[in-house]
This record gives sequence, C-alpha cells and structure tokens, in this order.
Amino acid sequence: MINIDNPELWASSLLEMPEIIQQLLFNTVWNFHQRVDGIHLDFGRVSYINSHEISEYYWVNNQQRIEILFSMCENITKADRNMLK
Repeated sequence: MINIDNPELWASSLLEMPEIIQQLLFNTVWNFHQRVDGIHLDFGRVSYINSHEISEYYWVNNQQRIEILFSMCENITKADRNMLK
C-alpha cells in the first residue's frame, strides 16, 4: 500500500508524468491559489510538493491535491470535447 502522506512520494511521482502533464498540474495549482504572484518563479511545483522554498501557508494538503487532480482531469475532458466539435 502506498503512503499518500509521504511528501517525497508526491515529489517523485511528478517525475513519472510527461512534462506537459506536469506543467498543466503546476498551472492548476497556481490557479487553485488564485494566481498568486511574487512568491516563487515555480510556484505551482513548490506548492504541490510542499517545498520549504515557500511558506507552509501555500503548501497543498492531500485533499487539495486530489481536488486539483480532479479539476485538471475535468479541464482535459472539456478540452477534448471542444476539439471534437
């Protein structure tokens, strides 16, 4: 069984994803935080992996990660439907 509370697991799982999916995920995290600017140049990534490069205030928890992933999948599905029109 995978321990989803392990931050290293979340970080290492990113390496398994194609880069385009990583970028979409990081953009979705940035949108989740209402497009906060000036915190970090790679805000979506460091927020998702709970990096100490930013304040814990901006870290996403496991429930938020799940919501973000579902939101990202929903956006992909919408885009696919629009392409089929």
